[in-house]
Amino acid sequence: MKTHILGRYNRTIMYTYFAVLALALGASLWVFNKNRVESLAERFQQVKVHEHQVELLLDSGLRAVNSMRQYAVKHMSLAEAPRVDLLLSYYSYNDIEQGFEIIPNVKEEFKDLFEVGMISGSGNLERRSQQYYREMDMLFEMNLSFPVAMEMVPDAAWVYYLSVNEFIGVYPWPGDDYGFSKDVYNTPAFVEATPQENPNRKTFWTDAYLDDAGKGLMTTVGTPLYIENQFYGTIAIDITLSSLSQELLPQTKLSGNMLLLDKKQQILAQSQGIENEAITSIADLNSLLPAALRQLSNERLFATTNGELLNGYYVQTVELVNAPFKLIYFESEDVLFGESWRQFVISLVSIMLALSILISVVHWLANKSFVGPASKLMLHLESCAKEPIAPPSDISAGWRPFFVLISRIFSENKNYTLQLAEDNRQLDIQVAQRTEKLRETT
Repeated sequence: MKTHILGRYNRTIMYTYFAVLALALGASLWVFNKNRVESLAERFQQVKVHEHQVELLLDSGLRAVNSMRQYAVKHMSLAEAPRVDLLLSYYSYNDIEQGFEIIPNVKEEFKDLFEVGMISGSGNLERRSQQYYREMDMLFEMNLSFPVAMEMVPDAAWVYYLSVNEFIGVYPWPGDDYGFSKDVYNTPAFVEATPQENPNRKTFWTDAYLDDAGKGLMTTVGTPLYIENQFYGTIAIDITLSSLSQELLPQTKLSGNMLLLDKKQQILAQSQGIENEAITSIADLNSLLPAALRQLSNERLFATTNGELLNGYYVQTVELVNAPFKLIYFESEDVLFGESWRQFVISLVSIMLALSILISVVHWLANKSFVGPASKLMLHLESCAKEPIAPPSDISAGWRPFFVLISRIFSENKNYTLQLAEDNRQLDIQVAQRTEKLRETT
């Protein structure tokens, strides 16, 4: 009987322990799933916050070129005559290259404080039309605001105005060897401003292209200049991709990789693996995607505007407003949920350990205070049923009255049994004697 009771009790404890383990596992999984959901929501918001930062930086480029365009339109609309004498006073002509330069005359004590720009053009500056001089005067004045535009756009490479009248104003100083060349009309900054390519006269961003001045790959934000429906040229700011990567994206503390893509899915900037040297080769999206994501189509990747888990990665894509660009962010699930897994393991081990200790303590206390004494009581009951014995000496005071009661009951029962047997024996003797007397009488 003792073995049966202990077996049932041990099985109950074992089933309880397994139930506790299942409860701990379920609670830990609930916490893990909750942490996963929170991690996804947090990452989504972090990417959206970073999108806002990127939009602000791109918006600064738009504001810079649009403000210069507005200034140019206002200046060209003035009724005052252009300052031809002032322009000619800063003018120099190169007979060999048959071109001219206009460089502002900065006082010697201020030359080290700031850089200056230059105006370079084809032909001779003298004996030009009043409209030509008006445009040149506008550029001369606007050239002084180019440094302000540089401050508005982080790490811009060049700020310039390129005219259809074969001259250009550029900041900062490009070097003594620089001179106007008609090849500049083949650059994306001018081509995308022409009426043929940009009939709606919108501010534009170019795809990535190689800078002729040797600064590597860059993109340009530009706007066409029109005066009374006449196309005059383009106002543009060039931004190198290396500086865009260094200044735009590494500000984030995200663990994954974020890419800035142009219309052709060429990488304009990235948040990982940035080097300080100029980027000289164009990389497309697939060159930096992990193998698991290269299996998916671009349409599928770009549909992840709300953030999705795809092939072991968290992917989120954002269509930018201030430029025809996309931001795509991807991060391995192992990295994204690494902290969630760590908390899951810690919580599971902690709960299992705590509950195991609790069950062990309860089991020990129950065994010591009830199950053990109850088992001994049953054993004592079985023993007393065979032969009354004295209660064991190692019984706690709380259980001793039960053992004493059982011993007394069985002892008294034995005495009653013996007394009954003796009474029966005496009764049998008396019956035999009376029977014998009756036989003698008859």
